[in-house]
Amino acid sequence: VALASYLAWLRRALRAGARAGHLTWLAAPLAAAWPVHALVLRPLGKGEALEEWAWEFITSAIERSGPTFIKLAQWAGTREDLFPVELTKKFARLQDSTRPHAWAHTEAALDRELGPGWRSKLEVDQSAGPIGSGCIAQVYRGKLRRKKRESQGRRKGEAAAGTGGGVA
Repeated sequence: VALASYLAWLRRALRAGARAGHLTWLAAPLAAAWPVHALVLRPLGKGEALEEWAWEFITSAIERSGPTFIKLAQWAGTREDLFPVELTKKFARLQDSTRPHAWAHTEAALDRELGPGWRSKLEVDQSAGPIGSGCIAQVYRGKLRRKKRESQGRRKGEAAAGTGGGVA
């Protein structure tokens, strides 16, 4: 029991260390470039391009860091009373337009959650890409496929029971 407990603790510690290493790796280019910007380029009046790159890099790194970081940045983007206006404007993009993931990830999630037969029940239009993309999910245009029902024998004006239209 003690060995199993120790191995579980060790596994958690290694995963936490790997996650910390990943986050450090994401921040390293910005950490290297920012002193050059602050000490050399900004005083010379040539820091605009690097500053724009830095903001793009920051939002991209936040998106790659996962949903918790995106949610925190979304919250920060709404708090002009706590953060500089420039930061809130840059993070406002994360409110309704995060970088979408590949269709293969969505397809795997649908297979996992609805089973491999989901295609017979749901028609998804992925040709135009997602109509919305957030930190937790993406939204595609689609519709439920209705089963063919026997309509013979119904009286005139009798409606068939069923569910309606779209899928979000």
